[in-house]
Amino acid sequence: MGQSFAGRTNVTASLNIDPIVLIDPIPDRVDLGYSFSTAKANFGAGGKCLPNITGVLNFAPLIVELSEATSIVTLDRTNNVGVQQRINDFSQRLNALPKATTKEYINHIAANELQFLKETPHLNSLAAILLKYDLDFKVNKDVECYLSAIQLLELYHQDKQKFKSFCKRKEYESDKDAFKRLFQDFNTTWVEFKPKEKDGVLVLEFPKAHLISNGQRDVLSFVALLEKARKKLKKENCILIVDEIFDYLDDANIVAVQYYVTEFIKEFKNQNRKLYPLILSHLDPLYFKGYVFGKKQKVQTVYLSKADATVDLNFIKILKERNKPNSLVKEDIEKYLLHFHTTVINRRQDFQNLNLRQTWGEQKHFDTYVFSQAQKYCDDEEQFDPLAVCCAVRKRVEELVFNQIADPVHRNHFLNVVTNGTKYKLEYAEQIGIDVNEIYSFLGLIYNEALHWKDDRDDNANISPAMGRLKNLTIKKLVKSLFL
Repeated sequence: MGQSFAGRTNVTASLNIDPIVLIDPIPDRVDLGYSFSTAKANFGAGGKCLPNITGVLNFAPLIVELSEATSIVTLDRTNNVGVQQRINDFSQRLNALPKATTKEYINHIAANELQFLKETPHLNSLAAILLKYDLDFKVNKDVECYLSAIQLLELYHQDKQKFKSFCKRKEYESDKDAFKRLFQDFNTTWVEFKPKEKDGVLVLEFPKAHLISNGQRDVLSFVALLEKARKKLKKENCILIVDEIFDYLDDANIVAVQYYVTEFIKEFKNQNRKLYPLILSHLDPLYFKGYVFGKKQKVQTVYLSKADATVDLNFIKILKERNKPNSLVKEDIEKYLLHFHTTVINRRQDFQNLNLRQTWGEQKHFDTYVFSQAQKYCDDEEQFDPLAVCCAVRKRVEELVFNQIADPVHRNHFLNVVTNGTKYKLEYAEQIGIDVNEIYSFLGLIYNEALHWKDDRDDNANISPAMGRLKNLTIKKLVKSLFL
């Protein structure tokens, strides 16, 4: 992407109900010892101009920004001789003025000293941070921000470590409040739960399993992890890795999670930053098209297993021909090639005319190919045609069920009357009293999607999901059981 990514974090699926550590460790409370009356007395006769910065010190967003590395550098640089001399010169000139009201002092600074303060290196950078926030200054915001900045840098240089610890604690309190608000927004259960301080860390404890659904728990877990990621992703270009979260959510919660990630991206965009989420999933990427991803976001799909697939292009032609509504061989492909059937057909001439593999016009030759690929797969060979394996699995499932049916009428109904679709054939078999092995339904994950070619996808997008599923060792064990 041609970018330098200094910010990167992972969000990984976790389906347990153990507490999630949100912040570790909890910083100690720190008292900076700020006294408004003392600050005015130390300044001198003109100290009447100083604003009370107690509110500034309690304003979490500002203090959090002061704790960032760039702000700390600014604070450190205000301690050089040149900056300190300019601040001393300013205070001496102000103290030499006749006694005046607070407003008069501030108006004098605005008219006679503000430009001097703006030209003071590093002090102006610190004041610029304050100016970004609504600090409720009543007389002159620019002047009062500079006077507040002078007091802040004095507190910093009195005890740098204490000031940094104070900022850290304020950041913690801000994050804790943010977590509370977040979980209130996302908690749709009647059970109240919120972050708790426990053993020196802030944790999110879930209710007992019978009081909260898996979907609610999973979404809240994800949101908690995403908020932790927000704290870490501070750079201009960031990568967020979401590992298998979506695989465990139902449709409604997938919408919720995608919406939250999309809002996360918008937040970065509004800050002129870039966030690149990497979604690691076993789901077909086009599954997300009906949701948030893929509509306004720029999405690139990478299939990790595509290099292993060796699909016969003639098999792809068969699936594409099946998609043509007016094809002369559409029904034959659906009924005799892609499903189990005992009838022998011969459509070799039609296949040749349609530029399909001629010999596959007889299903026995087609079956020889798909079952040979299934044998390679079961023998743990590296190269096999995943689409052919899926077809062999479907035909074998239907054959095994057909062989359990004794009544000729029911057999004929199973082959010729039930709508093409293994699911419906299995349902019919159960209706007539056949004990259908549950494995056959589980394997629908393999053959249902793989044998329905999507013309709006490229080849890899059609092939790779099937290849990925066939790599699963449990699925391979189930497939092997069909051919024992």
